[in-house]
Amino acid sequence: MFLFDYHGSSDKGAVEMNRKEVQAWFPLRDEELQSFEQAGLYDHPKAENGLMEHDDKDIKRLSLLVTLTQIGMNMEDIKTYIGYERCDIDQKSKKVLLLKKHRQALLEKLHDQQKCIDCLDMLLYDLQGCCCKR
Repeated sequence: MFLFDYHGSSDKGAVEMNRKEVQAWFPLRDEELQSFEQAGLYDHPKAENGLMEHDDKDIKRLSLLVTLTQIGMNMEDIKTYIGYERCDIDQKSKKVLLLKKHRQALLEKLHDQQKCIDCLDMLLYDLQGCCCKR
């Protein structure tokens, strides 16, 4: 599975990492991490030594952001989803609806790509004839 999934718990409480260590831990490019920060989706407290302090909540949030990015969700929908996460009342039904909407869009893209493959196969068949020799 290509999605990053974090279920662990740190025995030490907060974990101190610099930016490169965060990027090594998560499959993130610098631009992606910056876009999360600029969008206000990822805040990381700084320790006295200048390293970023991450507790389980921070790591789980970053894991969720990486997963939403990897499934192709755009920044606007990611902000909406995270907004539901931050809300005091349960927003599970809204999160489910947003994820189902994104799933449907992915399925439509997949079906469009399948049509292209079918057309390509037809062209190949026309050019090469039947592959089955009797």
